[in-house]
Formats: sequence, structure tokens, C-alpha cells
Amino acid sequence: GHVVADLRVLIARLAGDASLPVEAWLCAALEARPAHATAWLDLTEWLAEAGREEDAFRAASEGAACVDVPQVTAALEVRRARALEARGDESSACRSYQRAAKLDADAVEAAFAAARLLRRSGAWCEAAECLGDFANRHRDAAARAELLIERGRLLAGPLEDVPGALSAYRQAR
Repeated sequence: GHVVADLRVLIARLAGDASLPVEAWLCAALEARPAHATAWLDLTEWLAEAGREEDAFRAASEGAACVDVPQVTAALEVRRARALEARGDESSACRSYQRAAKLDADAVEAAFAAARLLRRSGAWCEAAECLGDFANRHRDAAARAELLIERGRLLAGPLEDVPGALSAYRQAR
């Protein structure tokens, strides 16, 4: 079943054997166990590395819908968001980044990307709120400080909320 397929994929990756049909083994693992989290991640990464971005997008979308491991679902949402952003669909990309940030308190890339897209669309308040909410849930002190400093920049700059900016900067210390 899926354990054998997982082992074969791992062995093929370690050996660098391009002749082994990695995609077939991953698909077999997913057929045996549709909610197999690492197989979805491996499949989307393998497809993206092979230059098959559309297939990677579809796999990430399907995997995100059926995997029940929040960190893996978040990683799949980030993959989806990157593809959506590359297509020019920034609104959908932003929603995927936001879902990833809500699912995984360590998904710093997703929080920054969502804030960036919100700023680009003119939603400055939402961008600041996104950074603040994520910073409040994040466990790593250095990343939390970085998020709060960026929030402070938004508040001090375009939003002209100096007291809010000072508060964000103080929290970042």
C-alpha cells in the first residue's frame, strides 16, 4: 500500500533515480490513502520541479481539500497561492495565503505575502490587521518582531496611525 509507495519514492529521491516513475508512486500512495499528507506535498513539489505548474496547482488544490493536517494544508495553500499569483489572480492568491496563515502559526511567508497583496490592492488597514493577527499567534520571537515592525511601518506610513505604530514597535522589542 501507501507505505511501500512512500519507501520507493524516498529511495528514488535519495538515489536520484530519474527513471523511476515518481509521479506514479505518489499517485498510488494517494489512491491507497487520499488524505496522505506528505504524498500530496511531495507530488506538488515534484510536479512544480518538473515544470508542470498547472498540474502542481491542481494537485495542491485537491490535496488542500482532503488533507486534515493543518501544517500540510497550509503548505499546499501556499503552493496554490503562488500559482494563482503567477496567473495574475491576486485576490484568490491573497485568500489562499490568508488560509495558510490561519492554519499554521509558523507560515510567516504566507502572512507577509497576504499583507503584500492586500497593500497592493489598497487594503492598507486589512494588511496591518493581517500582520498583527499573525504576529499575535506566532511562536518565534524574531519572526514575531519582524511582523510587528512591518505592521508598525504600515501604521506609521500610509495609515498615519502614529500611536498604533508606536504600540507595534514596542511589542516588537
